[in-house]
Amino acid sequence: MSHREPIVTSIWDSQRVEFYMDPFPEDTDGYAVIVFAWSDDGWVVADIPNRGWVVPSGRIEPGETVTEAAIRETYEEIGARIEAPIYFGYYKIAISKESFRYMPTFHCTVATYGELPASTESRGVRTILPIDLPNQYWKWDGLVETVFSIAEKLCIAPNSHDLK
Repeated sequence: MSHREPIVTSIWDSQRVEFYMDPFPEDTDGYAVIVFAWSDDGWVVADIPNRGWVVPSGRIEPGETVTEAAIRETYEEIGARIEAPIYFGYYKIAISKESFRYMPTFHCTVATYGELPASTESRGVRTILPIDLPNQYWKWDGLVETVFSIAEKLCIAPNSHDLK
């Protein structure tokens, strides 16, 4: 499988994490999805046990497409019903030297959110202004900051060509 260079890299819990703005690799399976959901003037986040305030994310269920998983996870964690999340890249996490997990990443704009299904793991939902993310988001580092910046440009100025 060939990829361009990652946009940004980081180390999370001794695992190398990279973010690519490439098409999702056809020869890989997605492990989980991540959805950057924008509403009005901020990011909609869920309070997830053992993580804190994060964007909707979760594992892809058997038989589910990555887009279906993004729609489901967004509803389950922030109560937003979205129809067409827009893919914009993926995370590649090194589990070992030869093993990786791939996480397709989407952005969307939501008009309403917050009515959580009974089966949710989310303890709450709120909007965080971009300026407040570094102090309130679960794990904040250069990789997370870069991906939020890309997602923000895509949600607010979707015709911008200066994304990297």
